[in-house]
Amino acid sequence: MKINNVKNNKIKWITTSIVVAVLLLCAAAYYVYGMGGNILGWRSSEDTSSREETETTNVINEEPATDEEKTTGDNIKSDSIKESEEDDTNSNDPGEKVSVLITVANQAGPDSPLQVRAQIGAVTNSGVCTLTLENGDRSITKTADVQALASFSTCKGFDIPSSELVPGQWSVAINYKSESREGAASVVVTVK
Repeated sequence: MKINNVKNNKIKWITTSIVVAVLLLCAAAYYVYGMGGNILGWRSSEDTSSREETETTNVINEEPATDEEKTTGDNIKSDSIKESEEDDTNSNDPGEKVSVLITVANQAGPDSPLQVRAQIGAVTNSGVCTLTLENGDRSITKTADVQALASFSTCKGFDIPSSELVPGQWSVAINYKSESREGAASVVVTVK
């Protein structure tokens, strides 16, 4: 009887050890190959090939520039300078037209303010934005300063309280005006 128990225990131990080893190998293979994991610096062959491609495509050409490359660079530089000079001289023209884009004109809910935001197609801190809202015989006018950003400017924004509005269709117009520039945009919104 004792011999049978020892033999059965030995078979159970060997079987359990084999099952655990197979499970560990499967988990490691899944991690390395299935998930692209990195165990102790080993990578799947798929990972190394993509890394080698990246390394070969990110090569910096350290040779001197060719005459064609120099000419192209000089042309780009002179065109950029000309555009900058033209922008400077045009900005002094009285009444220069600039684009105005209403980027936000909405209301979150019936008791929420109507938010209106606009973008001006020039980089400037000067001028005033005038908002005009119209609904039939009702008219609301507000003003805001201008704020310059990296490549355009914005009206500092308008938040019209719901108490000043009635539900329905409203015409929303923004006029931007400075000493040398002007522009306008309009949309129709539904007030709740």
